Amino acid sequence: MAKSIETILEDPEAYFEISARKIKYFSLYEGLKNFLMPKHEETTKGAILESIKSQIEKLKASQQDSEKKEIFNLEKILWLNDHGPRHIDTVIKRASQLLDVPKQLLTYREIFCLLSAIQLHDLGNFYGRFGHEQRIMDIVAEGKLNIGSDHVERKYILNIAQVHGGKIPGTDNRDTISQLKNEAPVLDEMIKLRLIAAILRFADEIADDRLRADVELLREKKLPKSSEVYHAYSACLNSVIVNHEKETIELHFDIDKDYIKEKFGKDDDEVFLIEEIYNRVMKMHNERIYCARFWKPYLNLENILVIMNFYSDDIHEEVHSEITFTLSEKGYPNNNSSIYDMCPELKKEGIKLDGKYFQKIIKKT
Repeated sequence: MAKSIETILEDPEAYFEISARKIKYFSLYEGLKNFLMPKHEETTKGAILESIKSQIEKLKASQQDSEKKEIFNLEKILWLNDHGPRHIDTVIKRASQLLDVPKQLLTYREIFCLLSAIQLHDLGNFYGRFGHEQRIMDIVAEGKLNIGSDHVERKYILNIAQVHGGKIPGTDNRDTISQLKNEAPVLDEMIKLRLIAAILRFADEIADDRLRADVELLREKKLPKSSEVYHAYSACLNSVIVNHEKETIELHFDIDKDYIKEKFGKDDDEVFLIEEIYNRVMKMHNERIYCARFWKPYLNLENILVIMNFYSDDIHEEVHSEITFTLSEKGYPNNNSSIYDMCPELKKEGIKLDGKYFQKIIKKT
């Protein structure tokens, strides 16, 4: 198991000096973590309440009763999967896995900046999902002195947290990490800003596992329709393994038979879970290619191995044999390639192993 980067920061040598005073990075980090803990616990609820508020505002703005009935639809409210302390712990775990290589890639100060940015990265969700990356300071403004060792480091930590996703403000450009300098000085030490940002961004990408899902609400069909598939995806992602020896990120899905019978709600649409998994791992593939631009030559992760197992409450029932496929760069880059083009093993005698295929299999049994 990868050693947690929080533990690395506890090293007695993890300190810096100001005016002959030794200041421990872990003490600074603990101060920020303790300050943010109650805010993390409220982030998911805040995002849900913001979604409700948004629907109410649309209702107020509508003119006709028929429009009001259509607009104020509780099924459109986004029931965000977990963005609280458990998710923060998972992102730290994933970042630790990414950095679990023989040579320590980050200095103590860089680890401190990474951990601080992880603590901050999702807080903007308190004000809703849209543009949450840019709203971090709205929630921590009164405690900004808890961030970093001085105003320069604080600025870089916030910058790193803000580029973990989303788009460059005012554009459709998702190349947010390029907004950062490659490296910058903090108290006489150069900090690899883009490398840290890439590790945070990809650690967050692979942290959407079963701990984030409201499984009971999903099973009882009590979630708003628009949010169902996000929780179903997380519920099925059992394990994420970063295998540096094989240069591979392994995703292990365990999929309940009941999850492939019918479609799940997604925003204003419905999708099969299988196709949501395909879409999400394609997005992860693109994120890996993007982040590798900034973490090379320090890290080398070339593949995403997806292993899907299927099960039923009846242990004697065989739902479907295991499906395994790998996403890696092949041939000349082509953004129009589908997952079926990239992974021919997702076709059986020319038939796509998509949502309709699995629905048909389950209905037969």
